Amino acid sequence: AMRLLPDGSAEWFRAAGEAGTARGRAGRTAELAAWIDRAAAVAPTPGAVAHWAIAFARVAVHLYYAGDITTPDRVLAAVERGVVGHELGPLVEARLAGAYAARATRTQDLDAVEAETLRALRAYERAGDQRNMATQQTVLGIATARGGRYDEAERWLDGSIALCRRMRLPLGVGMTLRPLALVYLHRGEFARALAATREAVAWLDTTEHGSIAAAARAELALVLFSAGDLAAADVEARVALAKSAGAPAAQQSALALCARVALAQGRADDALRIAREAVAVETLDRGIIDGAAMADLALIEALLAHGDTARAAQCAGAAAAKLRAIASGFRAIAHRDAYLDGVAINAAVLDHARRGGVA
Repeated sequence: AMRLLPDGSAEWFRAAGEAGTARGRAGRTAELAAWIDRAAAVAPTPGAVAHWAIAFARVAVHLYYAGDITTPDRVLAAVERGVVGHELGPLVEARLAGAYAARATRTQDLDAVEAETLRALRAYERAGDQRNMATQQTVLGIATARGGRYDEAERWLDGSIALCRRMRLPLGVGMTLRPLALVYLHRGEFARALAATREAVAWLDTTEHGSIAAAARAELALVLFSAGDLAAADVEARVALAKSAGAPAAQQSALALCARVALAQGRADDALRIAREAVAVETLDRGIIDGAAMADLALIEALLAHGDTARAAQCAGAAAAKLRAIASGFRAIAHRDAYLDGVAINAAVLDHARRGGVA
């Protein structure tokens, strides 16, 4: 389409944005440097400035999530200069806010994640874009659930799920049910959590997003584990692990669950081996459930089961320090406390650190 459409037209930049986004979604972010060079060499026509800005903002999101800060910062600075003096409407503001929210995710500025996502939501509301309104509500629900503010999360997620169901969006419904299940799990409502997680898996299995479906399976294993159904949790954790190839965040969560199940079943040697595998997984994404924190917890528990209290304390101290560093991304003390004490996995890690004298 880019070859056929007039360079610099709104349609050309719309096609360019789709091409760049497709590469980002496929994990081919190394190709985006060439995309930036190609798109930056084309000046937008007077009626195409909004589409020009949106195309670059969409690509910036994928670069941030890939861990590149410098390139998208440069791109967005150029966009901000380029839109001065133009009345471009709410969709440009929404896309730029979404890009800045992605940046804040990578820099762990958690207040900015919520602020920029809320700014994007309000802009989409002004544009009447219900699909993206639902997406931003889900993002806010995930952010607040991960922060241990479950009542606030539920309000955002209830709004989103209503929109997603009405529009029959498989990815939207599945992504919204995942954090809703964690809200129910936090309250001890195991039946509701189980139903929500199973429905999330069913919806996500119909999409092309295999890594997201694998992560949802790991969350299903967590719900089953928390409810005491170890056999079923083991099955789901193994399925999640088998489906997590190329998705390190899902792989880490699945391994951590496999380790915790093994330990609960009395297989301490297996638990220690698997927990070490989980901790060794390298990923930038901590997930809706924090796979890195859960891997740390699994390793601490396995070391304690082997009587290695010194090594367990050392791991607990390091894990607690990581969690406190993340909590510093919240300026409000209440939000820091909710993250550290309200999220069960985080609270368990900190408890081990205190017991080991390394809090």
